[in-house]
Amino acid sequence: MAAAPPDNPFAIGTLVTGDEFADRGDELRLLEDELPSGGRIFLLAYRRYGKSCLILETFRRLERNAGAIAVYVDLYKASSEREFWELMINQLVAGSREPVKRVVDWLKSLGGTLRPTFSVDQQSGMPTVTLGPVATSAELGRLRERALALPGEIAARRRHPVILAFDEFQEIHEFNGGRLEKQMRAAFQQHRQVGYVFAGSKPHLLRRMSEDPNAAFYRFGRRLELGPIPADAWFEYLKPRFGKGRIEVSGDALRRIVELAEGVPYYVMRVCRLLWPRGLRRRTIDVNEVDAAFGEIVDEAGEIFAPTWEELTLAQRRTAAALAEGRGDEIFAEAVRTAYELGAPSSVARSLERLRDLGLVGHEGPTTTGARYRIVDPGFVAWVRRQRPRDPTVSDARATTSAQGETSKPPRTRRRKRS
Repeated sequence: MAAAPPDNPFAIGTLVTGDEFADRGDELRLLEDELPSGGRIFLLAYRRYGKSCLILETFRRLERNAGAIAVYVDLYKASSEREFWELMINQLVAGSREPVKRVVDWLKSLGGTLRPTFSVDQQSGMPTVTLGPVATSAELGRLRERALALPGEIAARRRHPVILAFDEFQEIHEFNGGRLEKQMRAAFQQHRQVGYVFAGSKPHLLRRMSEDPNAAFYRFGRRLELGPIPADAWFEYLKPRFGKGRIEVSGDALRRIVELAEGVPYYVMRVCRLLWPRGLRRRTIDVNEVDAAFGEIVDEAGEIFAPTWEELTLAQRRTAAALAEGRGDEIFAEAVRTAYELGAPSSVARSLERLRDLGLVGHEGPTTTGARYRIVDPGFVAWVRRQRPRDPTVSDARATTSAQGETSKPPRTRRRKRS
């Protein structure tokens, strides 16, 4: 009887830690050094760059090495301020193994209509606190005050560091953001042995929260921005995993994987997951197979990208096309604006702002006009390029800019599967 083929070692759609976690050594060291002693970190990363996995891997290490009580709060799960506090309390109870009765008694002392009850979650087996509706703003204020004090109380009572990570922290704006942020900072700066991570997938909003002198969290912690993982780190990670299936992957194929995926963890793992069964059959993987796998991913992503594309104005589409063609460091240049019919610099700025708010575009640089802009999703880059033959407004833009003999850096070219 033939042996079963080895399991696919490239996981997608799930949070990975331990041996499955790729690179990020410098970031892990910073987090491990800062958080147990009460450090505060603003963690900025675009979607699919591995932010949540980094948080959970940090938790795993700090729980093992420092006895930390690690608590993860995802603000996308809360649709109101009351739900946010309920979520935070439940995560603190679960992470600290606090006696539920103590927490319920503590909440009942608030009085009013909260009427906390607790049950056992059927999936996790953990106790869950449920709060009743908040009748008045005064009741919500009392709940807020007590919930904000809870991390410090647990750290003092348990004599272990508490690490509290707020994921998608920019969503706090939806809950009376400015006033709430001031109260949160006032409480958190009193805590000892409590480390905080304020993470989010909209870096421009987190930068504003932490760098605007008028913002409540101005200079409240260090900023850590996640970029793509370097190619060399990916080579070290990928080659032994393909080796588990005795699959030979050429150096050119490995480089092509990282090039097409632009080092973004989600796309690297997605391409490799598709290549794994093909490699088991053929025992080798070459560049053509990498191109084909990435092309399949872009095909599937079209169902997601197309509705977003339809919502964009023509100016915004043209701006996206220019960025996809590698013109991000000169997007405000007259030659580029003319070739892509982008209009005045103010129109370009508005288009970029819209694309940024949608989470499609990021930038590096100190000023609007001096920054380098780029599409942060490599799948969207490839998909936008496919639209060029069907979009006469941008179809000849690259040829036009080349003919004008610009002296600026030329766009990076990419081989791709023809559609």
